[in-house]
This record gives sequence, C-alpha cells and structure tokens, in this order.
Amino acid sequence: MALRARRSLKAWVAFAIVLAGAAGAACAEDAPQQQLKEVVITAQKIRQTLEQVPASVTSIGGEQIRNSGVRDFQELSDYTANTNLQVSSSSTQLLVRGFGTLNDVPGLDPSVGVVVDGVVYTYPEYLTAFFGDLDRYEVLRGPQGTLFGKNVTAGILNITTNAPDPEEMLIRLDTDWRSYGSRAFRPVVNLPLGGGFAIRATGNFEHGDRGALWNTLLNRGEQNAQQDSGRVRLRYDSHEGWTMDLGLFAAYHEENFNKQQLFLAGDNMKALARSYDPRFETNIDSTVSEDVPAFESATTHGGYVTFDGDLGHPAGMKSLHLVSTTSLAQNVIGARDIDADFSPIPFIHDGLSEPEPERQFTQELRVTATAPDVFGFGHDATFVAGLYYDNYTLRTSDLFQLENLGAAANYILAGDCDQNNVPASVCAPLLTTALLPCLSLPIVGPLLQTLCGQHAGAPGVTVGDLINLLAQPLVGQQEAISGLALRTKDYAAFGNAEWYFAKDWALLLGLRYGKENRRGEPHSFSSSAIIKAIAQQEDFDDTGVKALHRTEVDFSPKAGFKYQPNKHTEAYFNWSDGFKSGGFNGIPLNPQQIEFGPEKASSFEAGYKIKDRLWGGPIRGSLSLYRTHFSNLQVSTFQGTNVVIVNGPGARSQGFEADLQWLLPVRGMSLYSSFGFADARYTEYFNGLIAGDNTCPTPERKHAAPGSTQNNPTYACNLSGLPLAFAPQWTAAMTPAYTFLHLPYSISVSASVDLLYQGERYLNSEDNPRQLQKATFMVNPHLVLADEATAAWGLSLGVQNATNENYSDQVIDQPLAAGNFAAIRHDRGRFYTGAFFINFH
Repeated sequence: MALRARRSLKAWVAFAIVLAGAAGAACAEDAPQQQLKEVVITAQKIRQTLEQVPASVTSIGGEQIRNSGVRDFQELSDYTANTNLQVSSSSTQLLVRGFGTLNDVPGLDPSVGVVVDGVVYTYPEYLTAFFGDLDRYEVLRGPQGTLFGKNVTAGILNITTNAPDPEEMLIRLDTDWRSYGSRAFRPVVNLPLGGGFAIRATGNFEHGDRGALWNTLLNRGEQNAQQDSGRVRLRYDSHEGWTMDLGLFAAYHEENFNKQQLFLAGDNMKALARSYDPRFETNIDSTVSEDVPAFESATTHGGYVTFDGDLGHPAGMKSLHLVSTTSLAQNVIGARDIDADFSPIPFIHDGLSEPEPERQFTQELRVTATAPDVFGFGHDATFVAGLYYDNYTLRTSDLFQLENLGAAANYILAGDCDQNNVPASVCAPLLTTALLPCLSLPIVGPLLQTLCGQHAGAPGVTVGDLINLLAQPLVGQQEAISGLALRTKDYAAFGNAEWYFAKDWALLLGLRYGKENRRGEPHSFSSSAIIKAIAQQEDFDDTGVKALHRTEVDFSPKAGFKYQPNKHTEAYFNWSDGFKSGGFNGIPLNPQQIEFGPEKASSFEAGYKIKDRLWGGPIRGSLSLYRTHFSNLQVSTFQGTNVVIVNGPGARSQGFEADLQWLLPVRGMSLYSSFGFADARYTEYFNGLIAGDNTCPTPERKHAAPGSTQNNPTYACNLSGLPLAFAPQWTAAMTPAYTFLHLPYSISVSASVDLLYQGERYLNSEDNPRQLQKATFMVNPHLVLADEATAAWGLSLGVQNATNENYSDQVIDQPLAAGNFAAIRHDRGRFYTGAFFINFH
C-alpha cells in the first residue's frame, strides 16, 4: 500500500503541475493584482490576524470547507497537519502532534480542548451539534493552558460559526448527497430585525445512510449515522460600544453501532464463529459479523450568552473591554450497545443500564485591554485577564450480560485451544458438532426445537446448546452493573500579556492558576460467579460517605519573544506548560484500577509567519518547529473485558508544521497546503501493558502483569523508544485549484484536487506490528460551478477517496482470546458527492 501511495502521489502531483502549466499558457496575459483576504481569528481570546498569533495555527475558512465536500470534523481534520479527529456522540478521539487519549472511558478528560463561539466545552462530544454554517475552523497546537486551562495539553480546536448579519436578509438552501445513500439538508436563515438586532438560524439534517459496514449475521447496515441538529443565534449591537450574543443549539444522533471487525483470529475461534454465521470472515473489508443488535443514540442541547462591553479609554488606554460568557450544555447518551466479544458468538453484551447524562455550566469573566506602553516604558501592550468557573457532572452505568452460557463456555474453550496451539481438527468438533439433529427435535419437544435457530450453519444441537439449556434455569441471568457518578468543580484565574518593549520586539508572558475538586462514586455489583471469574469483577460500593475525592492544583505558565517588523511578518519563540486532570475510570469492574493521576506537558516552539507576494502572487505562509515533553502520560489500555486508563509513561514529540496559501501569478490559480512531521515516542515506558498474545514489541522485558489469568493474559513490556499510537510521522494536505473566469452567463467553473497523505501509524498503544496501519494517500477531485456575479447559486461535484484507500481507525484485543484482534474502521472506500446551494436575498 505504501508503494502504491507513493506512485499515486507522484502521478497526481505531476497532474497538478501540468494543470498549472496549462492554465499559465491559457492565461499568460497580465492580470490585475489579486489579494488574499485578511484572516482574523480569536484563538487567543482577542481579535488578531493570523500573522499576529505567536503559535502554530492552521485556519480554514467556511468557503473552503464547503468547496472541499467534507461533511464532519473528522473529514475536515485531514486538511490540517499533525491532527487526527474521530468524532461521535459517545466516544471522541482528538489528537494533535501525536498526543491525545482515546475517549473510550467515560469521564476521561481530553488532551485537545474544544471551543465553539468562545465557549469551552468540557467534553468534545458536543462537536456533533456544530458542523455546518461555519465561519472558521482553527487548530491551535501545543499546550494552551494559560488561556484555556486544564485538558489542552496537546492544543485546542477553535470553531467559529457565522454570526447574524444586521445588514442582509438571507435564505440559503444547501443540499448534499453521497453515492452511499446519505442525504443532507442544511437551511440557513439570516434576518435583520432592526434596532441593532439580527437573528440567524441553521439546521443540519442527515439521513439515508446505508452504513459503512454490512452485518452478515443481522443482515443490516452498521454505522449508518442519522442526525438532526439546529442552531439559533441572536445578536444585538447597541452601536454604542457593547454587544450581546445569545446562542441555542440542539441535536439528535443515532446509528447502528456494531463496528468491530474481527480480522485476526485463531482457527478454533473462526470455526466456532462460522457455526453461528457461515459468512463470517476474518478480513478487513466492508462486512462485520456481530450478534448484538447494537444501537447508539444521543441528545445534545445547550445555550450561551456573551456580553462584550467597551469601557472606553481610561488612563490613556487605547481600548478596554469587559467580556462575560455564560453557558449551559447537556449531552445524554440514551443507548450505547456493544457486542463486547466482536463476533457472532452470543457471549458478552455491554450496554447502558440507564441513560448516561453529562452536564456542564461554565462562567468566564475577562478583561482585554490595549495600552500605548507600560508605565511609560516601551510601546503597545495587550492584556487579557479573567476568572473562570466550571461545574461538570457525569453519571455512567454499564450493564454487562452473558448472553448464552453454552456459547460462553465454547468461546472460552476456543480461545484456550488457540492459545495452546490445539489444532482445529481436535478442538473445533467439541465446539460445533451437533449431538442431536434438528429433524428429531419435534419428537423431543418445542423447548429443544428453539435451539435449532441459534446456529445458522449447524444441523443440530451442540454441547453448548445443552449447557445453556440445563444451566441457565439453575444460575439465572448472568450480568454485572458497573458505573460512576462524577462531579467536578473548577476555579481558575488567568492572565496573558504581549508587550512591545522595543519597536519590533515583544515580550510574551502568561500564567493560569487553577484548582479542581473532583468527587467520584464508582461502584460495581454482580451475582454471577462466572462473570467474576472471567472478568475479574469484584463487588464494591464507593458511594455516599465512601465517595472518592481528588483535589488538584495547577500552574500553567507561558513565556516567549516575538519579532514583528510589520503586521504581515512575524518570528516568535515561546515556552509553555500544560496540565491534564487525573480522575476515575468510568466503567470500573473492580476497585484496583479506579483512579489515575494527572499528566503534564512542557513545550518549546519557534515559528515564522509571512504574508507577502511570490513571483507576483499573494502568499501566506508559516513554519513552526516544536519539541514537547509529557510526563505521567495517561494511556488507554485493554485489560480482560474492560478498557482502563493508567499512568506512567514519559513521552515526547518533536517536528514541524508548514502551511501555505498562494494565489499564483496566473489569475484563477491557487494552492493550499499543510504539511506536518511529528516524531512522537515513549521516552520511558518500562511496564507497558500488552494484552493477548504474549508478544512484546521489544525483547528487553516481558513478565506476567498482576491479575493475569490463563484466558486473560496481560504482560508488562518495555515500550521505551517506540512510537505513540495513532501518531503518523508525516501528514500532508495539498489542494491546487483553477477557476475559469468570465464565462458566458456569469458562470464560473473551479476545478481542484485534494491530495491527502498520512504516514503509517500504530492503532493501539501496544505497538504490535499486527496493529500497524500502512500509509494512506487519498485523492479527492472536485468541480464547482457557481454564479460569479451574485453568488446566488452553486453546484459542486466530486469524488472522495478516488484511490480507494481502505484504512482502520483503531485495533483492539478480543476479550479472553489471546492473539485475536478486531479493527474499527469508518472509511467507505471510493464514493461520489454532490452539493447544491441557492441563496435568496
């Protein structure tokens, strides 16, 4: 695949060069000077141009997002270097520069913060409500703790939606369709109300998805996301120095949720699986075979109000603003079912025993000021200072069930046979051979007759069927409930300053003090001796007076220098620290792995930004070099039948990001690119937990970890020096485009092609070679027709993933089956897209 990717890259880059040359030959005459639009961002809580921000920032505007044909933030992340996003309503993974934690443990704080319209969202699942009608998408890399607090050790996503326009009435009808059946309708209405008021409403309705995978056992599509969401923003401008912005949002998301594709399994496990589904295969393809009719649904809603008041020019200041932002938000996961054995075998079902709500209330009060000097020294100075409060609650309650006792016994026996290299010719007949033909069952009675339907491929009743028939009435329902009630309160005070002590030189200083009080009430109960044995479940109840408490204090400083001879050129160097909270594992099966500690990050970064002209064409470029060190890194690891968070590793990432936007001297030609290199590795990880197949990536150390059993082996390995999971070294995005201007009937035609590359990456923290995703290279050509004169309508046609790359997002161990692995993938191979919009003014 890597060789194919390199060949495809050469071919499409050559095509882009030929396209540029042809356009140059066609339009060789002199053309009027083109200009790049000024990009104003709010990543540092004040309005600045992209060239004024002393940090690595990639910014993508709303028009580019629409033209690219992307439909969610996960697809959009492919256009930003050293960034990886996987967003859903119940489990979201955000990584920047190789750092981030899988959010598959409820209650785990992210490493990448999410900010939408100035509101910090405690957990990233709220992102599902905000795609569509975007003004700007920004990735701000590196620890950003000074201005945004805890849980931004890797960076932040800063999303800005389009604000109400008090001068223009607009009705926009936007439709989007994809060849796999999905349809989206995104209406936008902007109404000036007079008296300084304006309102803007937008919706996002996506339906008809047939699913990324086909379940051969249940005969249905999986990962067929359906969503309805809407937002309303009301804005008031007094025209006397203060504004009010009120925003409300709501979203509902649902999908069939079987997504684990068992691609590597022992012969005995495969034979057992095929006795339930003859079509079961261990391939990474477009099929999956799982028996649980898994389903996910979530409802999200919230709102915020922001007041921005101009306090004039006291004490000779150039400006002084007071900003207050208050927000409420709630995300309730109504259902989240998982076939926890990833197979058609009716073994383990993991679901919610009750809905899982998470709620947040935040309040920020800050002052921003610009002064001509500092007590008569130097030149311009900009200050941001504020107070922040966050009250967050979460309640989880997972229900683990053994579906069929006989199938459970066979599953464990199959895993044991495969681990001990027992041939399938010996073991498999014990699991799958029928003892009693189905044809004779009517004589025995209707009770046994029902067992025939449990096997699609077997001709009769097996040993497992009889075990379930005889044992189930005696032992009853085999289940366990585990959960966590969590309340977190955060208090913080912060300040950030940029002072030009000389004409072109500025000093950068920042500090945040934060205190967090966290109360956790974990609990687990099961009456099943079988579950206790196979999952190491233990009854415990740390609720009420036994509740666990954590108090953490963090200082997040920042310091650096900036050289800016003019507003379009900047060089900078800074150092910053970041802090990520410790906490409690949200699905605790026993009291041994409840708490995990905080992680810390320290980073150095140097960069250069410029907005100028190259060969007569406007250009905006940036280059950032960095080195970040993490201590006490939080790592997600699979133990037995559960995922837990552990601490311990030291890690570092070093590399660069380079962004370029260029309007070539040939009128109509443009180029967007974002390149990144991130060498992210463990520096000290002597006891990395490896589940499953008794294989360490390095031979220096290997020993059984505490709690290991024959059917549930876990080993401690030395992972020092190995790459972090989900961290490709090289990422790249390049979009050459050409617009044919001055065509008849005022129609413009734009042709572009997205070239998207990600290097190889491990899909699990174990760094097992069988969990390695090869490099991928995707090509997305687009053609856009639009009304050049009034922008009243536009039609976009495209191909996504023209190279038909198939890739996985994560690999996890099959529970109690050493050496077996399942992949989670969301890609759909090659598909075709179309979009049409029409504006009514």
